[in-house]
Amino acid sequence: MVQARNNLIHEDSYEKQWKRLKEIVDYVLTELQISCLNAQDSAQNKLQDWLKGVDHNLQEVKVLRAWV
Repeated sequence: MVQARNNLIHEDSYEKQWKRLKEIVDYVLTELQISCLNAQDSAQNKLQDWLKGVDHNLQEVKVLRAWV
């Protein structure tokens, strides 16, 4: 009877541990996804800013060329 009781306790404990592990893994994957999306948005904004700077510099070069 003691062995049967210990087996039941361990099975319940393992089930709780697996559920907790699943929660932790889900949380980590969700945070990684959010982090990746934020990094992608940041990189896209930096690229757009850089392209605007290149366009502005090209316009300045055209103006300077016209003056020459």
